Amino acid sequence: MPTAEELRIMQAYPLGLKVKKTQLRIREWVDYYGVENCAVSFSGGKDSTVLLHIVRELYPDIEAVFCNTGLEYPEIQKFAKSFDNVTVLTPKMSFKDVITKYGYPFISKEVAERVHNARECLKSYDLRGGVQIHSTLLSTHRNVSRRGRRKFSGLGVSLASGTTFRIGATC
Repeated sequence: MPTAEELRIMQAYPLGLKVKKTQLRIREWVDYYGVENCAVSFSGGKDSTVLLHIVRELYPDIEAVFCNTGLEYPEIQKFAKSFDNVTVLTPKMSFKDVITKYGYPFISKEVAERVHNARECLKSYDLRGGVQIHSTLLSTHRNVSRRGRRKFSGLGVSLASGTTFRIGATC
């Protein structure tokens, strides 16, 4: 993994050098795994379209995989399907069904970690009357300010925005 400084240097490379380094990595990958065991994850966005173009300059028959979650714009779906050798994967459950069954995904790992820690705290408290938990969370999140403390009561987590998230086993 490159350091921050190495990353800044690589980002400053001229485009031609970036393309050559990308081609080298692609060749190394295909040489190691074999073309039949490689595919390009293709979202139809600009980055994956450029990557697919570079890969197919080297390996014209390599498969591309497009995951159609049902949330993609129709234009993106049509664009992705316009390429040769693109496998379209569709989930068994719609996004709405996933949200209904499992809850909405968290915004970040930080929020997910706080909810995890809240669940651990809630295991040891009687919440029938509602309890404020500060010290336990702050001991694991030292960078949380006093104003950033969270209030836990019942089965919800009240965040700074005032939005309450249900804390459940499948959430």
